[in-house]
Amino acid sequence: MKMKRHDILIIALAALFIGSFSPLASAAEKLTKEAVRQLITGNTIEEVHTENPWQNKLYFTADGKFKRIDQNNNPDSGKWDFDPDGSLCLERKKRKCWFIQTAEEGTYHVMSRTRGQHKKTWRVVKGNPYKL
Repeated sequence: MKMKRHDILIIALAALFIGSFSPLASAAEKLTKEAVRQLITGNTIEEVHTENPWQNKLYFTADGKFKRIDQNNNPDSGKWDFDPDGSLCLERKKRKCWFIQTAEEGTYHVMSRTRGQHKKTWRVVKGNPYKL
């Protein structure tokens, strides 16, 4: 039996539709430290906390420093680097480390290293448009 072009198209669309609901298709990918470094260096992150109504903007420099403002325009700054496990660590008053996962294009989930919970969402903005 020879398949018609129409039948092949229907099968391909059905496979695509079913595959989009599989656990592997929706699994978030943890970024490597090299990927995180490329993502943040010289760019601004718009950060939204998942449980609280606060937002921050962070600008990351290539020399391991960052500048930050919160939703009230309060400035702050600190240092950033990576732990051996590949987590991104930010140090202001104390050091906190996170894993970064892809969510959708231009958006990333920030996962608690200790609990594995999605704590923040990041959106990358090229450059330093907020003049941090």
